[in-house]
Amino acid sequence: MLEIRKRFRDLFYPMDWYEGVAFAKQTDMYKWRQFRLAPVEPGKTFDEQSKKLPKGDEVGSAREVVTVLIVHFLATGERLETGRLRCRESLPSGRRVLIGPFSPLGMDLGSCADAYVSPFVGLSSVFTPPVKRK
Repeated sequence: MLEIRKRFRDLFYPMDWYEGVAFAKQTDMYKWRQFRLAPVEPGKTFDEQSKKLPKGDEVGSAREVVTVLIVHFLATGERLETGRLRCRESLPSGRRVLIGPFSPLGMDLGSCADAYVSPFVGLSSVFTPPVKRK
Protein backbone atom coordinates (compact mmCIF):
# COMPACT_ATOMS: atom_id res chain seq x y z
CA MET A 1 0.00 0.00 0.00
CA LEU A 2 2.88 2.36 0.73
CA GLU A 3 4.10 1.82 -2.83
CA ILE A 4 0.74 2.98 -4.20
CA ARG A 5 0.76 6.01 -1.91
CA LYS A 6 4.33 6.81 -2.95
CA ARG A 7 3.31 6.88 -6.63
CA PHE A 8 -0.02 8.67 -6.12
CA ARG A 9 0.59 10.78 -3.02
CA ASP A 10 -2.01 13.38 -3.95
CA LEU A 11 -4.77 10.72 -3.79
CA PHE A 12 -4.24 10.16 -0.05
CA TYR A 13 -4.96 12.32 2.97
CA PRO A 14 -1.74 13.97 4.19
CA MET A 15 -1.03 11.64 7.11
CA ASP A 16 1.71 9.18 7.89
CA TRP A 17 0.62 7.32 11.04
CA TYR A 18 0.60 3.99 9.19
CA GLU A 19 4.06 4.18 7.56
CA GLY A 20 5.72 1.96 10.18
CA VAL A 21 2.82 -0.47 10.58
CA ALA A 22 3.04 -3.96 9.04
CA PHE A 23 -0.25 -3.85 7.09
CA ALA A 24 0.92 -0.83 5.07
CA LYS A 25 4.20 -2.49 4.08
CA GLN A 26 2.64 -5.75 2.88
CA THR A 27 2.99 -6.76 -0.74
CA ASP A 28 1.41 -9.63 -2.60
CA MET A 29 1.53 -11.51 -5.86
CA TYR A 30 -1.12 -10.66 -8.42
CA LYS A 31 -4.25 -12.76 -8.04
CA TRP A 32 -7.73 -12.57 -9.43
CA ARG A 33 -10.08 -11.16 -6.78
CA GLN A 34 -13.42 -9.44 -6.95
CA PHE A 35 -14.44 -6.68 -4.59
CA ARG A 36 -18.03 -6.23 -3.50
CA LEU A 37 -18.94 -2.55 -3.67
CA ALA A 38 -21.74 -2.81 -1.14
CA PRO A 39 -20.34 -2.85 2.40
CA VAL A 40 -21.49 -5.74 4.58
CA GLU A 41 -23.89 -4.78 7.39
CA PRO A 42 -23.06 -1.12 8.14
CA GLY A 43 -24.06 -0.19 11.67
CA LYS A 44 -23.06 -3.51 13.24
CA THR A 45 -20.03 -4.72 15.18
CA PHE A 46 -17.19 -6.50 13.38
CA ASP A 47 -18.35 -9.89 14.69
CA GLU A 48 -21.93 -9.30 13.50
CA GLN A 49 -20.67 -8.12 10.11
CA SER A 50 -18.33 -11.12 9.73
CA LYS A 51 -21.21 -13.53 10.25
CA LYS A 52 -23.06 -11.89 7.33
CA LEU A 53 -20.26 -12.29 4.76
CA PRO A 54 -21.60 -14.05 1.67
CA LYS A 55 -20.55 -17.69 1.37
CA GLY A 56 -17.03 -17.93 -0.07
CA ASP A 57 -16.20 -14.29 0.73
CA GLU A 58 -13.58 -13.07 3.15
CA VAL A 59 -12.80 -9.74 4.75
CA GLY A 60 -10.69 -7.70 2.36
CA SER A 61 -7.18 -6.64 3.26
CA ALA A 62 -6.40 -2.93 3.46
CA ARG A 63 -4.08 -3.37 0.47
CA GLU A 64 -6.87 -4.94 -1.62
CA VAL A 65 -9.38 -2.22 -0.77
CA VAL A 66 -6.95 0.63 -1.45
CA THR A 67 -5.83 -0.96 -4.71
CA VAL A 68 -9.40 -1.36 -5.99
CA LEU A 69 -10.38 2.20 -5.11
CA ILE A 70 -7.23 3.78 -6.59
CA VAL A 71 -7.15 1.68 -9.78
CA HIS A 72 -10.85 2.35 -10.40
CA PHE A 73 -10.25 6.08 -9.96
CA LEU A 74 -7.22 6.09 -12.26
CA ALA A 75 -9.14 4.19 -14.95
CA THR A 76 -12.42 6.11 -14.78
CA GLY A 77 -11.90 9.33 -12.82
CA GLU A 78 -14.71 8.18 -10.49
CA ARG A 79 -14.27 7.93 -6.73
CA LEU A 80 -16.34 5.01 -5.52
CA GLU A 81 -18.54 5.88 -2.55
CA THR A 82 -17.95 3.06 -0.09
CA GLY A 83 -18.08 4.89 3.22
CA ARG A 84 -15.64 3.48 5.77
CA LEU A 85 -14.71 -0.16 5.29
CA ARG A 86 -13.33 -2.41 8.00
CA CYS A 87 -10.45 -4.52 6.76
CA ARG A 88 -8.82 -7.78 7.82
CA GLU A 89 -5.86 -6.21 9.61
CA SER A 90 -5.74 -5.16 13.23
CA LEU A 91 -3.25 -2.67 14.64
CA PRO A 92 -1.04 -3.47 17.65
CA SER A 93 -3.60 -1.55 19.76
CA GLY A 94 -6.27 -4.09 18.72
CA ARG A 95 -8.16 -1.56 16.62
CA ARG A 96 -9.20 -2.67 13.12
CA VAL A 97 -7.97 -0.79 10.03
CA LEU A 98 -10.59 1.30 8.19
CA ILE A 99 -10.28 2.47 4.59
CA GLY A 100 -12.35 5.33 3.27
CA PRO A 101 -14.01 7.43 2.42
CA PHE A 102 -12.19 8.31 -0.79
CA SER A 103 -13.22 11.93 -1.15
CA PRO A 104 -11.80 14.74 -3.32
CA LEU A 105 -9.52 15.46 -0.34
CA GLY A 106 -7.99 11.99 -0.67
CA MET A 107 -8.14 8.43 0.62
CA ASP A 108 -8.69 8.29 4.36
CA LEU A 109 -7.16 5.54 6.51
CA GLY A 110 -8.18 5.12 10.10
CA SER A 111 -9.08 2.55 12.70
CA CYS A 112 -11.82 1.61 15.12
CA ALA A 113 -12.57 -1.00 17.74
CA ASP A 114 -14.33 -4.17 16.61
CA ALA A 115 -17.22 -3.31 18.96
CA TYR A 116 -17.64 0.19 17.46
CA VAL A 117 -20.98 0.68 15.72
CA SER A 118 -21.74 3.36 13.13
CA PRO A 119 -24.10 3.46 10.15
CA PHE A 120 -21.10 4.68 8.13
CA VAL A 121 -18.81 1.71 8.93
CA GLY A 122 -19.32 -1.48 6.92
CA LEU A 123 -17.20 -4.55 6.30
CA SER A 124 -15.13 -5.00 3.14
CA SER A 125 -15.77 -8.20 1.23
CA VAL A 126 -13.68 -9.89 -1.47
CA PHE A 127 -13.83 -13.26 -3.17
CA THR A 128 -12.04 -15.29 -5.79
CA PRO A 129 -14.44 -16.10 -8.61
CA PRO A 130 -14.55 -19.73 -9.72
CA VAL A 131 -12.66 -20.55 -12.90
CA LYS A 132 -14.32 -22.86 -15.38
CA ARG A 133 -11.93 -25.60 -16.39
CA LYS A 134 -12.14 -26.94 -19.94
